[in-house]
Amino acid sequence: MLSLGIDIGSRSIKLVLLDRGDVALERVVDTSFEPLEVCRGLLVDLRWDHLCCTGYGRHLFAEHWPEACVITEIKAVARGAVHVLPGCRGVVDIGGQDTKAIGL
Repeated sequence: MLSLGIDIGSRSIKLVLLDRGDVALERVVDTSFEPLEVCRGLLVDLRWDHLCCTGYGRHLFAEHWPEACVITEIKAVARGAVHVLPGCRGVVDIGGQDTKAIGL
């Protein structure tokens, strides 16, 4: 199963493709003034079974990729932290516009 996650932040867009839970591809680029065009460029030639988006531009992304699930940054960071470090108890997420402390 190929799972693709994309985080459309105010400063950068991050993409990760998981193949059965293992990282198969990672990309990070500047958001620029045209985040949808950046997203289109990142997704060229990629295939996936499941698509999920988060970040500042998640709702805009979902308007153009309606198959994408939409989750908050807090949920995405919490799930990612637990996936990478199952015993993790908290995360500090420092973004381009705000900072969040998440207790797990």
